[in-house]
Amino acid sequence: MKKIILATALLLSTGILSANAQTKEKSILATADAKEKSILATADVKEKSILATADAKEKSILATADLKEKSILATAD
Repeated sequence: MKKIILATALLLSTGILSANAQTKEKSILATADAKEKSILATADVKEKSILATADAKEKSILATADLKEKSILATAD
């Protein structure tokens, strides 16, 4: 009878430990996935910001060049 009780207890504890390990693993994977998504979203926002800044600088340079060209042409006239 003791062997049956011990075997049953071992099976139950093994099953509980296994279920707990699976739950923890899923939780860790979900956390890692959330962090990865957050990092990717942050990187995307930074990339968009950099591209917007570069675009604004390019437009500013082109506008400055256009003004200089107009000024040179007006001076030449």
